[in-house]
Amino acid sequence: MKYFLLMLLLPLTALADLSGSATLSDDYHFRGISQNAGDLALSAEVTASVGILFGSVWASQIDGYDTEWDMTVGVSKDFGKANVTVAYIDYNYANFDGLFSESPADVEEVMVSASYRGFGVSHFVGLDQADDYTAVHYNGVLDLHYGQHEDAHDWHIGKTVDVNGFDVSFGYKMYKGDFEEKGPTLSISKSF
Repeated sequence: MKYFLLMLLLPLTALADLSGSATLSDDYHFRGISQNAGDLALSAEVTASVGILFGSVWASQIDGYDTEWDMTVGVSKDFGKANVTVAYIDYNYANFDGLFSESPADVEEVMVSASYRGFGVSHFVGLDQADDYTAVHYNGVLDLHYGQHEDAHDWHIGKTVDVNGFDVSFGYKMYKGDFEEKGPTLSISKSF
C-alpha cells in the first residue's frame, strides 16, 4: 500500500502547493505516550495540496527504530469557518537499512475530522491491529486536547507562541491506561 501512496504523492507534488515544517521537541509524544524514551526528537513534514486533495509525508526519530515515517492522503474542504477532512494514514516504523520494508509495528487508520473556529473533533478508525481513537480539541487562548481509545485516555494543555518566526509550544500532558505517563512538553517548529 505504501508504494501506491508514494505513486499518488509524487505526481501531486508537480502541480501542488507545497508546505512543510521542521520540529525539535523534548520527546516525540503520540497520543500522550513517549515514543523516543524521553530523548530529544527531530521531525519534519512536507505537504502537497491541489484544491481539496492533499498528501503528506511526516518523519521522526523513534526509540527502538531509527525512524517513524507516516504517509497521509485525503480531502479537506472548508465551509466558511468550518472544515471537514477525511484521510487515510499509513504509519511505518523502520531502521535505516530497511526503510521501506514492512514492520510488524506498521498500522493504518482512516481519519474523519470536523472543526469549527477553534473547536474540533476527530475519529480514527484503526485498521490492522490499531485501536480506534477519538479526540476533541480547542485551539485558542490555550490549546486543549483530550483523546480516548479502548480503556485509555490522554490529555494535553499548552500554548504556542511566535518567537522570531519560530513556533514555540509548551504545555503539560498526561496518559492513563495500563500505565500512567505525565509531564511537561516543549517543542520548537519552523514552517515553510
